[in-house]
Amino acid sequence: MPGSTQLGPLGAGRVLDVALKIFRAHGWTLIKASALVVVPVQLLSALLQSSATPSPEERLRLLSPAPGLSVPSFDSTALVGIVIAGLVAAAGTALATATCVHAVSEVLADRAPSWSASLRFAWSRLPALLWLSI
Repeated sequence: MPGSTQLGPLGAGRVLDVALKIFRAHGWTLIKASALVVVPVQLLSALLQSSATPSPEERLRLLSPAPGLSVPSFDSTALVGIVIAGLVAAAGTALATATCVHAVSEVLADRAPSWSASLRFAWSRLPALLWLSI
């Protein structure tokens, strides 16, 4: 239960109860903390993927070359763009998770959670988060 300092094993029902109470009381803090990370990361990821992926006409040309012509070589730009977008998304996921975990731990420690303090906390630990994600 939020605000209790008693630690120990909890059953599934108790964990769900505490999680719902925390979300009801501090849901907007968690949503802001997550959205401020996830939305820009997803926009950047979409931009990287769309700029690296060939147009539909180019894909059709690559799949069906003109008769008598050799098959064009693989363009690695799309692969590099997709890999970079995936790495950016993984970093964003780690950052958003750490931000929410910090906010929840503040609630469990009887302190008022702040999306900005949680985001600063997670950002300061980004290198360690990335290392753990490997």
